[in-house]
Amino acid sequence: MTAALLKSPPVPVAALDPTLAKADCAEPDLDGVLWSILAGTAGKTGEDFLHSLVEHLARLLRVKLVMVTRPADHPPTKATVLAASKDGVRQDSFTYPLAGLPCALVLGAGRVVEVPCDLATTFPAEVGGGYSAYLGIPLMDQDGILPLGHLAVLDDRPLVPNDRRSAIVRIFATRAEAELRRLRLEAELRRQASTDPLTGVDNRRAFLAALEGEIYRARRYDHPLSLLAVDADRFKQVNDSYGHQVGDTVLVALAEIMRANIRASDRVGRLGGEEFAILLPETDLAGAEAVAEKLHRAVRRLSIPASHGMINVTISIGAAQMARAGEPVESLLTRADHALYTAKHLGRDQTVTAGA
Repeated sequence: MTAALLKSPPVPVAALDPTLAKADCAEPDLDGVLWSILAGTAGKTGEDFLHSLVEHLARLLRVKLVMVTRPADHPPTKATVLAASKDGVRQDSFTYPLAGLPCALVLGAGRVVEVPCDLATTFPAEVGGGYSAYLGIPLMDQDGILPLGHLAVLDDRPLVPNDRRSAIVRIFATRAEAELRRLRLEAELRRQASTDPLTGVDNRRAFLAALEGEIYRARRYDHPLSLLAVDADRFKQVNDSYGHQVGDTVLVALAEIMRANIRASDRVGRLGGEEFAILLPETDLAGAEAVAEKLHRAVRRLSIPASHGMINVTISIGAAQMARAGEPVESLLTRADHALYTAKHLGRDQTVTAGA
């Protein structure tokens, strides 16, 4: 097919359903469709690519709406539209509920759903209404198990069964599927590059980059910013007495506690070994101390199974607020670390605040 594609010139696009086409329009052959896809999406990736794809398919089929979505949650109860062309107009992204819609079966079970006419479904206002026909094709992951999204075609006229149209829709679905797979892989590579593999929190590089950005923002808008340096007490003894597997379990449990006790706008990072840091935007020193105390209480309730029974751990915390005039990342980290070391020197399992 590739060799034929490269040798074949583009052909005029016509409606796929002869009952809707003008009398002098010729049906497009598959090589012509592929040429059109290549011409319309050349050099594009991501949402720009997907928008071009759905716009091209909507023109080709002469239908009201073509869209590519992905599940907004798992199991899918909502779908997020990544790209859509409605009445020839590009649509902004939006999320809509799946309950009662044929899209739910496509995204939930990975099945092709085709309702050629008499569609007895009312779509949400964002999708629009007045549709009598629906075709949904799942866009699957590399293993063909999990739907990454779906390609949907909707129109206010019946979609008369047509083998050629089905083949062309699948060509477009294959291209959309390949792009969703690429985007998923790209996102996973970014996640791996910025995430600590053991605990799932930010790694040192990602955390320091986020800290630098928040320091800039806090200084620009004269907003407070605080940092917590957190360290597991006597962690070497845990590793020596119970082994590194138990030590890893402790670190994972501590990371989970930290994530569970901060806001969505806060960030946790593992800086190395048993040392963590928590970035608290829009938070003064008193607010940082309150978060630290909540962490102490949660960790004191933690019990980790080990070979000789359950073990308990504690944490020491150093808290520092960014100087009002701003300060370098290294300076804020150093002040929080010095406060942390003081907390350990004073007996551990406590928080010490850093001076200016």
